[in-house]
Amino acid sequence: MSKSRAAELLRQAADALLQDTTNSNMSNANAAASATSTAVTAATRTLFAPYRHPVTTRRRAQTDLAPSREQKHLLQKSGLGEKKITFVKNSDPTAFKLKLEESFPSLKNCGGFELLRSSPKSRLSLEVIEIPSGGYNTDFLSDCSGLFQALCYIRPIQQDIVLNEMSVKVADDGLLEVCLCCGGSFPLRQLREHTLECQGDTKVCVKVNFLSPRQRRRRY
Repeated sequence: MSKSRAAELLRQAADALLQDTTNSNMSNANAAASATSTAVTAATRTLFAPYRHPVTTRRRAQTDLAPSREQKHLLQKSGLGEKKITFVKNSDPTAFKLKLEESFPSLKNCGGFELLRSSPKSRLSLEVIEIPSGGYNTDFLSDCSGLFQALCYIRPIQQDIVLNEMSVKVADDGLLEVCLCCGGSFPLRQLREHTLECQGDTKVCVKVNFLSPRQRRRRY
C-alpha cells in the first residue's frame, strides 16, 4: 500500500472518530437539556399547584378542647364544620385570611382568629400553632406548620362565634308530615323528636322547632 493511500485512510478514520464524538456529545447535551426541562416543569407545577387542607372551627374563644360529637353536628349544620379548602400556594397572609373568611363568613366578626391542632399528648386537647412573622399563610400551613394533612382548627380570639336560630335550620327540609297532636307540619327527620316535645299548640311547637338541641333542653 502506498504512503499516500495509507495517509488517506488514516484521515478518513480520524474524521469518522471525530464525527462519532461530536454526535455523542450532542446526544448527551440533548438528554441533559431534556432532563433539566422536565425538572423545571415539575418544580413549577409543585410551586403553583393548588393546596387542599381539612379545616374546621371552634366557636368559643376560650376553648382548648376538640368538639364533641354533638358539637360537630351543630357546627356542620351551621356551616362551621369540617371542610376541605383549596388554597393558592403563596406567602400572602391577606389572601389566606380572605380564603378562610370566604369559607367561614362568621370569622369576619370575631375580632381575629388563630389556628390550632390536636395536642400530641391528647386527641381531645388543642394547642395553638404559633403565628409566624407576618401572619399565617398557605406556604406556612403546607410546609412549616407540621400539620401535614391533619385537621386544622380555627378559633376566634376576641369574640365567640354566634349561631343564630335560622343558621342552624337546614334550608331544604324535604317532605313534611302533620303532627296529630298540634296540627303543625314538620320535616320527617324532625318529627319523632317533635312528638317527644309537642305542647299541643302549633305556635309554640313551631317556635321550639327552630331552636338548637341545646336551647330546647334549656327551655324545658
